[in-house]
Amino acid sequence: MNMDRNSRGPDRNLITILMVMVLSIMASSADARPRKVRLGTVAPDGTTMVKILRQLGQDVQKQADEDLKFTIYPGGQKGGERQMVQLMRVGSLDAALLTASGLAEIDQSVTALQNIPLMFRTLEQVDLVGPKLQPRLDANLKKKEFIVLC
Repeated sequence: MNMDRNSRGPDRNLITILMVMVLSIMASSADARPRKVRLGTVAPDGTTMVKILRQLGQDVQKQADEDLKFTIYPGGQKGGERQMVQLMRVGSLDAALLTASGLAEIDQSVTALQNIPLMFRTLEQVDLVGPKLQPRLDANLKKKEFIVLC
């Protein structure tokens, strides 16, 4: 995947959209291993992101000790990000690929970098601050029984 910030292809969009995969730990206990992972995304079927998710699912299934079914619901089949967060809360969906807007449905603190106008002059400045905030944001989400995977 091309990670160059100056590129104009789909990889640049993936970076700037700030999509992250979130796994709900609501329905699983510490020692129980899920046999099925249901992942929702608003990314349309056939896009680079969905292709990457499908490959990830295949890789996970190959390495799993037991039968594991990885099902992806692309194109908003399970609703928008708000609906997917609600589905994770009730255990009808195990994971979702979310933007900052979707993560804000779980915890508003994830919008901290977006809500400070003109605070940063370059993406490099954002890249410097982001990793310093990440542990706090992850902890806030974990308190609400969600885990950021990437």
